[in-house]
Amino acid sequence: MNNISSKSEFEDGALVAKPSLLNRALSAAKWILRRYRLPDHERRFFDYFAARRNGNTSDRSPVITVQCPEDPFYFFLFGETVCALRAQMPVRVELVVLRSLRSPPNDTSPRSLLRQIARWLYANRWTDRKWIALYKSYADGIAYRSAPLLAPWTEFKNWFRADRIWRSVTTKDELVALEEDGILIGDLVADSYIRWRPSPVLRLNDPYLRKVIRQALRELHRAQDYFERRRPAVFLTSYTSYVQHGIAARVAAKLGVRVQSFGNFQDFSKTITVEDSCHQRRFNEYPEDFERLENKEEKIAAAGERLAARLGGRNR
Repeated sequence: MNNISSKSEFEDGALVAKPSLLNRALSAAKWILRRYRLPDHERRFFDYFAARRNGNTSDRSPVITVQCPEDPFYFFLFGETVCALRAQMPVRVELVVLRSLRSPPNDTSPRSLLRQIARWLYANRWTDRKWIALYKSYADGIAYRSAPLLAPWTEFKNWFRADRIWRSVTTKDELVALEEDGILIGDLVADSYIRWRPSPVLRLNDPYLRKVIRQALRELHRAQDYFERRRPAVFLTSYTSYVQHGIAARVAAKLGVRVQSFGNFQDFSKTITVEDSCHQRRFNEYPEDFERLENKEEKIAAAGERLAARLGGRNR
């Protein structure tokens, strides 16, 4: 029975054989390879929008800046929006490529090392090319990428600035209230740390937090340079959470660029402003809504369990 249990598991009362190590390795390889090439159905996605392009775009056309999330929903949503705008006037579309942060290793074990290799294979500059190619069925160029390093001197300054911030912050509230160049970034840093670490709590002494702060400074530099220089007519974004989404949205809104977010389930779209930069509707009323609930302690405990399970990879 011990030999059986090492290769099998019970599911709904029945004994189900686990896939062999070879089969699991082959499945993982196929899963990763799909990140690098366009399968037939995605080629049809490309052809769908490429066939609807016209040749009227020029460098003098109004600029529409579009996020490049790796998500078919946003690919089609932004594509249809662009096509509708182009039916009215020539526009130039430029992409913001989002990939930046990667979860750090948990330890130095071989399994942790393999996970890091798999994470790198799953998301890197070469996998970006696939989605950039898809979006270029209706986009004209790249606004900027989140991941690459800045100029050496700028990176050097950002590293020391991030290190000073990390060492000086003593409370979570102090981090959340952090501003740079008049842009609130601390709440986005905290959200990004919890999401990408991943961790149910914010640990101020974790060196990975310094890395998130450094990426936030990099995002801020790139967004300020781009939106001040290009001044697009509109910026279409999915979410406004995390440093790779929220900083660009806040910088654009501050500079007077119209920002439309499509990241909540209450509204089709929400206009992002300096005063209201969250993609969720009525987010500031959440505490009041919670106070009207019964059995608050039980709900807090249940929410904590679900959050820990999600961050632990036990559900999605």
